[in-house]
Amino acid sequence: MSQATETEEPLGCLGTIQSLGLAFYAILLLSTACAGTTCAMGSMILLAMRGDDKPTGLISGFEADAWRLNELRRVGVLETNQTPELYHDTSTKGDGSSGCAFTSGTLVSWQFWQETGRVPLSGATVTELDSTVTVVLGSETVNCVLTEGDDADRFARMMTAESAR
Repeated sequence: MSQATETEEPLGCLGTIQSLGLAFYAILLLSTACAGTTCAMGSMILLAMRGDDKPTGLISGFEADAWRLNELRRVGVLETNQTPELYHDTSTKGDGSSGCAFTSGTLVSWQFWQETGRVPLSGATVTELDSTVTVVLGSETVNCVLTEGDDADRFARMMTAESAR
């Protein structure tokens, strides 16, 4: 009984590449994982820095997010292609469920996506107490509650000028 001994012959450059194949694959997987982690962390940091997108204060209706206006159109507060001249979100969550809008010579208010008041401004009485602007015409009343930094004085002046037209 004789045992045949096989001797391994060097494979040249293919042998070197073959032994490095697993190492290259591991490096590829690690670099992909690192890139993914870096992107995820960057996105989280940017999201945290950005904060919420609740508009602070009184803004032009053209600056309001489209989804806010679309929701108001859907529930009937605004007409189909209507964009308010002024828009103010008074909801605590900043979700647009409560607020005031001035559009087509009329001040409209809503709470929880339901219209609570609509007053034409022509000939109406406008008063401001603290940060609440109240517009009254006959038996119709709309109250717009603005916060400290929302410039209630400016809003009251705009509504007073509109009521004088």
